[in-house]
Amino acid sequence: MTVLIILAAAVLAFVLLTFAGTLIALRHNMRPGEAMDLTTSNLDGTRFEKYAERVVRDVEELRALPWEDVCISSFDGLRLHGRLIRGEGDTVILVHGYHSSAENDFAGIAQWYVRRGCTVLAVDQRSHGRSEGRSVTFGYREQRDAVAWAQFAEYELGGERVWMHGVSMGAVSVLLALEDGYPDCVRGVIADCPFDSPVGLFAFHLRKRFHLPPFPVVPIGTLAWALMIGPDFVKDSCHAAAAESALPLLLFSAGEDKTVPPAARRRCGRRGDAGTCGYICPGRTTPCAGRRTLSNTPRRWRASSAPSARLRPRRRPAPDRQSPGSVESLNRGFVIFSSTSPARRRSGPDARRRPARGCRAP
Repeated sequence: MTVLIILAAAVLAFVLLTFAGTLIALRHNMRPGEAMDLTTSNLDGTRFEKYAERVVRDVEELRALPWEDVCISSFDGLRLHGRLIRGEGDTVILVHGYHSSAENDFAGIAQWYVRRGCTVLAVDQRSHGRSEGRSVTFGYREQRDAVAWAQFAEYELGGERVWMHGVSMGAVSVLLALEDGYPDCVRGVIADCPFDSPVGLFAFHLRKRFHLPPFPVVPIGTLAWALMIGPDFVKDSCHAAAAESALPLLLFSAGEDKTVPPAARRRCGRRGDAGTCGYICPGRTTPCAGRRTLSNTPRRWRASSAPSARLRPRRRPAPDRQSPGSVESLNRGFVIFSSTSPARRRSGPDARRRPARGCRAP
């Protein structure tokens, strides 16, 4: 009997320690992110080391472009910031990764879109850059922000063809948003180095960095996640979201990426139709949807799906048009846009569906 009591106490202590450790680690990793300034930082030993000279040149070129500042309000009342370059072709929304920025993740490719005549909207994810927020949720809340940005592009920018392009956690955000549902203007999703789910990412790093088996640490850790973020957080899966959508998908995977599970792109792309294409970039340690790789994507995807440089009239909604969002004011160069996004899969009270409050420019 004494042995059983000691064994039960040891098991309970292990569970509590694992729960507490996961809770502390999650709080630390959910902190707001501040991106590295690639033009002034020492890039030795970072994922940018192999491409330092080119990356610095591309970032400086990106900063010199004539950006406009825009702002929308999220479903939970946060002010989300983005930068905009207007063009006459399709609209491309760039969504950066974890603790990064649009200029770090899209330097080079953003210029490629601009030269093709696209309208480029580079957003700061919540808790990053100039967007508000106290925590990062690894795509759980960010997916609804992605839908709100797509609504902004449709109703405020007049975008008739909108493309979502995300990197790493940004790729997860734009893929998970497929399940909530984009507006009809969205024609496809480009996902560069996504992970399939937070649970899978946690299990991958347990094995790779700490040499621990996923069981029983992951099941215990999911309880901490559910308490901090929400029960649906542990159920979110890019694979499941992609499977429910008919939108064209273009998936990239860096051949030497040590952050995201290598099988994540294959799982996300296992939809089995001609609208999904994958591209593995050998030797790459950073997101790889660059100018050359986008130009060389499989012809069957580009022929019907790729962002087009064909010029189209800029459609502007009439002032009295009823839309999911409305322009509330213009202040200090910010376009203030309040929108709502679907929440059909979310649990909790109906308050989660309330219209977003207007945001104010700083």
